[in-house]
Amino acid sequence: MTRCLLPSARGYIFFLYILAYAGFFSFFVYSTEPLMLEISLLSEDDSYNSILEKHFSDSCIVESLCISSDIDIQEEEIRYLLGIHEGMSILVDDIKRGCFHLQTKHKFQQMRLCIVEGMHGKIIKIHLAGAWTFGKVHIQGLLLGKDAYKQYYFLEFGELFDIKKHRDSCRKIENVLHERGYFNGCV
Repeated sequence: MTRCLLPSARGYIFFLYILAYAGFFSFFVYSTEPLMLEISLLSEDDSYNSILEKHFSDSCIVESLCISSDIDIQEEEIRYLLGIHEGMSILVDDIKRGCFHLQTKHKFQQMRLCIVEGMHGKIIKIHLAGAWTFGKVHIQGLLLGKDAYKQYYFLEFGELFDIKKHRDSCRKIENVLHERGYFNGCV
């Protein structure tokens, strides 16, 4: 009974040895450190250009493109804005153009870009962090005419949230409420 197990056990160990040997050398051939970049999409300038030019010098083939976001948006829309797809040969200008289109959307504050060397090109992983946008303003303490006071709020629906504009708007509405005799109005 032990004679039957030894040859198969030796074969199994030899097979594991070959797999480990092949895996060890494939690490040197295919694996490199991933390139991780964080790009701000809030500023109106193109500060991301210098970051991208520093890390990209020549063209590459996109083997895989993985996109994720922390806000609810269709992946097809992001792919359309980026203009990058699998199998495409890209340059740094293509990535800059994609960043520009994402920036003009005014929905994202940051893009995390991870690029890993794949078997047939680059594997690109993109995570987009959403920016806070204004939804609506609530005015309490009034029964009628609440909408008339919303005209004093400086942010428009869907606009990027700005805490300074928000505070100024709240003060303005409270001042108007006080001028009209509503002392318990809360914004």
